[in-house]
Amino acid sequence: MIPLLIQNVISWEGIGYIAYAYEEDAITAYDLAIKDGIDSISVYIEKIFNLLYSRKKQSPVSVSSVLTKWVNLNIDELESIGIKDITRNYEVSCSLIHGDLHLRNIMIKDNQPVLIDFARSEFAPVAIDAAKFFIDTIAFLTHSVDFDKNNFDFDHIYLNPDYRKTFNVFKTHFVNKDDILLFNSAIKAYAKKYLSYPDITETNKSKLRKLLND
Repeated sequence: MIPLLIQNVISWEGIGYIAYAYEEDAITAYDLAIKDGIDSISVYIEKIFNLLYSRKKQSPVSVSSVLTKWVNLNIDELESIGIKDITRNYEVSCSLIHGDLHLRNIMIKDNQPVLIDFARSEFAPVAIDAAKFFIDTIAFLTHSVDFDKNNFDFDHIYLNPDYRKTFNVFKTHFVNKDDILLFNSAIKAYAKKYLSYPDITETNKSKLRKLLND
């Protein structure tokens, strides 16, 4: 499955192609975002994810089972941060997702983006990739924009000028309101999870706490 995924994403040229991405003049999307802002990578993630999510289909998923599996929080932890409709099934856009999507797993060389580290890749909601990606940027990038905890959801992020181009890529793969609802729950769950990571600055942890109304 993994070679097929790589083929679909980066026009498969063999294992050496991934090694090529690690050459001296390659750059991670994280480094590029630090240098030029998060939306500077929108053109690269559009190339990758229009292929990665090209075979979407609508599937019913349980909110609790999806979040416990992907975020690794238990039901009590999810309920403690106010996840709504935790026992409900959503009809969401599912595809072969990356599963651990963050800026250090996107390499760029000669204007060619390459996804690496497919250890968690499988068929799952696209909203999981989107939520993980977003919370990771909050946790590890420095933002001048402070999010309003009372109006923190996909639409609010999408209207933020720092994120609009990047999240337009994800929005094109969200088919109905259930995709948005799952994303909104997943960003809270990931914010809770990331608070346990020791390599996040206290400044950025304070932003994660604000997302949880803590």
